[in-house]
Amino acid sequence: MASRREPSARSTTVRNLPDHILRRVFLCLASSVDLVRAASACKKWRRVVADPGFLVRFRSLHAGLVAGHYHTVDPFYDESVAPSRSRRPVFLPSPTLTVDRRRFSLDFLPETNVWKWKIADSRGSLLLLASEEWTRWKPPTCFYPDLVVCEPLTRRHQFILLPERLKIWSFGFFLLDGDASGGRGVIGMSSFRVVAALYKHSDEPMAAVFTSGHDGGWRLPAGKSASRISLDMDPDDMSFLGRANGSLYWGTVPGLLALDEATLEFSQLELPDEIMDFYDRRGFRVLGGEDGALRVVLVEDNELKVFRRVQDSDEWLVEKTVRLLEATRRLPRRKAHYFRNNEAMIIDADTTNVLMTPEEETWLFSVELETMEAERKKGRNRFPGPAYPCELPWPPVLEACPARVRRRRSCRGPDPTFSSYDYN
Repeated sequence: MASRREPSARSTTVRNLPDHILRRVFLCLASSVDLVRAASACKKWRRVVADPGFLVRFRSLHAGLVAGHYHTVDPFYDESVAPSRSRRPVFLPSPTLTVDRRRFSLDFLPETNVWKWKIADSRGSLLLLASEEWTRWKPPTCFYPDLVVCEPLTRRHQFILLPERLKIWSFGFFLLDGDASGGRGVIGMSSFRVVAALYKHSDEPMAAVFTSGHDGGWRLPAGKSASRISLDMDPDDMSFLGRANGSLYWGTVPGLLALDEATLEFSQLELPDEIMDFYDRRGFRVLGGEDGALRVVLVEDNELKVFRRVQDSDEWLVEKTVRLLEATRRLPRRKAHYFRNNEAMIIDADTTNVLMTPEEETWLFSVELETMEAERKKGRNRFPGPAYPCELPWPPVLEACPARVRRRRSCRGPDPTFSSYDYN
């Protein structure tokens, strides 16, 4: 009697995974680049990734991926740049990503034979640039806006004009998130805000807000601020010191002027004498941190000091210090007379590094805030000016498989040859 063969059990593949399991797996991916690569594997995976609720959840767990930084040059530190002109910013990709820097060129912006834009701020994948010339028309028939918001990777941009009533003293333009749907602010070319910090002499500061969209535009505060702040000073005497923990900070004579990004209300923060006695716009910065504490970085007698504000208190503590004379002694091309008489200057700072130079001449070095060690090797140390991070766009563009890999495929895993973030 012929033996009957038992039917083999059907093998289980990743195609059999239910959507809720796939979502849990995709949430464990390291970055948005890995997510896009997974979405390129097959239609089912792409459908799961493209779900708006999933994208909100993924972004709540993963910070935006920084593609690189736009580095600028402050004419104060570079005599080759005319004081009234800015040099074109230079984009340096993040060392952890393979990015074609040409895809982040700003050559799509209107210009004459002279670069006329200055980066005012960056947020997410967007840049905010302000015109250095306020004349509306240039020969022969070129129209120039006052501001432009752009997404360099996609080359999308929007021109913004300032109403005449807002053409008063301004001490900064900044990008804010747009729609806060899903309990989390998002920013992109279809959803952003621009805040203009404005000031009339002997009056309180105010914040005007531009909102994107067909029903957007400029909006002024309905009435006087509840804080009733009066600044009897020239805006040129105020210096932007940094962005930290959801607020923007400027240095003033009595202390700090803060603008809350959520409420758009100004407030003043007094600082103790041990900090304010050494206030100098070129040796003073305000920083945040992962712990939510507010920090001040300053130079005192060529010693870099980090002060931390005690939570729910007006008390400030010295957190770290380093003497620049000793910290830079072994760095290349350091001259013996540096840091002997004149105070060092802070050019730029973020939560991890402080970019500095001696006053005697421009000689760039960075101090790493975790270790308080000085170094000159990083590419950041080539540009004496602020650096503006630029993230990959979010949500990512999820495309079907390109022609070079188009074929009938099962969901056997992501194809490493394709990604919407592969710019080479």
